[in-house]
Amino acid sequence: METDLSCGAIGELFGTSREHRRCLLSDHPRPYQELKPRTVPHSSRRYREIRLSLSRKAIDAWAQQGIRSTRQLAAEKGIERKMIARRLHELDVPMLESGGHAKYDLDRDWLYQRYIVDKRTHGQIAAEA
Repeated sequence: METDLSCGAIGELFGTSREHRRCLLSDHPRPYQELKPRTVPHSSRRYREIRLSLSRKAIDAWAQQGIRSTRQLAAEKGIERKMIARRLHELDVPMLESGGHAKYDLDRDWLYQRYIVDKRTHGQIAAEA
């Protein structure tokens, strides 16, 4: 008997209908097979190097220096932000929210005075502020 037969071909050999096969499979489903991961976590050589350089102590030291975002850490270490985020997540280190913008407190009256009344340029106002 051939082993490369489809379900339909096997059903025809035994003289069963599609509906009969559906009922049989609903009563007796295939046993669960645990999915095999495509890659083993932490297996890449690059990630092992990153784990060594991004230890808990190193991250705490950077936090005290004021480096708080993955973008800053990526620029400092030359590591992809995704890898840094993954490592920080492993260590349960809180990160700054992505997409956030710096907030500045501006005195609208002061800005109006400098730009409209005093007729200063953006560069002059920035240098003054």
